[in-house]
Amino acid sequence: MRLDELAHFLELARQHNVTRAAEALRMTQPALSRSLARIEGELGVNLFDREGRRLRLNRYGEILIPHAARMLSEFDDARARIDALKDPAAGVVSLAFVTSFGSWLVPALIESYQQLFPNVRFLLTGGPADDVVDAVRNGGADVGFISPRPTAEDIGWEELTQETLVLAVPAGHRDADRDTIGTAELERVGFVALRPEFGLRQITDRYLMGLGLTPRILMEATELSTLHALVAAGIGAAIIPADPRPARHTVQIPLTVPLTRPAGMVVSTIRSIAPAAEQFARFVREEHATSEMTGLHEAPARRR
Repeated sequence: MRLDELAHFLELARQHNVTRAAEALRMTQPALSRSLARIEGELGVNLFDREGRRLRLNRYGEILIPHAARMLSEFDDARARIDALKDPAAGVVSLAFVTSFGSWLVPALIESYQQLFPNVRFLLTGGPADDVVDAVRNGGADVGFISPRPTAEDIGWEELTQETLVLAVPAGHRDADRDTIGTAELERVGFVALRPEFGLRQITDRYLMGLGLTPRILMEATELSTLHALVAAGIGAAIIPADPRPARHTVQIPLTVPLTRPAGMVVSTIRSIAPAAEQFARFVREEHATSEMTGLHEAPARRR
């Protein structure tokens, strides 16, 4: 049974006459009669009682009418949604991103993009880096913004910028007055950190291990804002992105051995995405190539 045959049936139910229905549908009467015969053959019942040239809907036809109307309506809705997705200037783009990028990188890109294409809508999801990669891989998101660079071959990466990382300590900490913080001081530090599935934690662990240190983790969290609050409360220190507006009661100390976090865009290399998403990803690449996206999230060397 085809959708056009359901449309033919509904027109016959409205007109009660093959001749008038065929004229409304702009098809021949024999073709319309064959279409009705196929539906009735599929269902195994007659849908109309014939009274001369007039067709009278019977109880079987009455049952089919709301279902046929609903199926055609659902298909029209689906086609309208697909058409919207096909329109680069008015479609929907689903973005996944590591939570900390939701406070600066993602809003900045969306603001710039909607100045050009105000009718594009965005669906936003924040989470750990591993979840972002999975969403891009399985189609839950068209485009992702993560750190660090993923190693999966089916995920393409475009580096956009680098964030400077610093050590945040509570005000009054024994190292708070230092101009930089080195290996000897880091060895004494008790850390609060994001959970291992978060990219910032992975970068931090690799950095400390590269210095020959095994980090002493006092507490783990799932939000960068929570790390700021834990540091301010004196629970521990944290390696975090430098922030021009540091949390109260904290001090940011540059690392003697510098550390940065790359911020990048990821897309699937094996799965196609909607034209609106393709256009947004192209915009991000061009924006990066033009401006290098510097200055989006930088801080002075040391802030209290």
